[in-house]
Amino acid sequence: MLEAFDFIGNFKFISILVTLLIFIVGLPLLVSRLRVTTLKHQVLSLDFYMKLKTLIEDDFEKNYSTILVALYGYTKCELNQYEILWFIRTPGAFKLLRQYTSCRKYLMVCEKSKVIKLNATYQKKKPRLVERLKYLGLYLLFSLLALIVSISSLYFYSTLIVPFLFFALVIAVFFLVTAFYCLNKSTKVDSAEKLVEVTLPDRVSII
Repeated sequence: MLEAFDFIGNFKFISILVTLLIFIVGLPLLVSRLRVTTLKHQVLSLDFYMKLKTLIEDDFEKNYSTILVALYGYTKCELNQYEILWFIRTPGAFKLLRQYTSCRKYLMVCEKSKVIKLNATYQKKKPRLVERLKYLGLYLLFSLLALIVSISSLYFYSTLIVPFLFFALVIAVFFLVTAFYCLNKSTKVDSAEKLVEVTLPDRVSII
């Protein structure tokens, strides 16, 4: 019986040790991979922009469906016709496209002034503050849940069977990932405010 407990204890220790070693070895590889991916993304963005511009200049109405599909694959967001034309034909605007679509909930491209503006719902500070507090509250809630599950697992470490311990750690990781997702969402309002303040080169007519 004691040998079984010793085996379980050693198995847990080895599992934690292996996890730490994988993290230590994998982190530099992940950083290197991210750098390479960023460089490739910059090259692909230029190529994508040139092809998209060609489709628009050839026949925007005829190629509209193709352009929508291409843009959705690039941004995971469906833009209206004016937004598409503005981002392609306005100098310097295309580099803001991903950032714009990531926080489009709060933004619009104003047809009258031809600039990015906060939409009517979030032009006042109070709705933006409420939006921040909502996601920050969710972040704190899920962080607390992750902490509770983690501490409970460590506290009952010696009495928990391996499958249950593994399940508890998965739940803790899920809560932690959800917490950081909410934290990221809380920053979208700030991103939208910064994007509104970006100054682009002299604009040209897109009509």
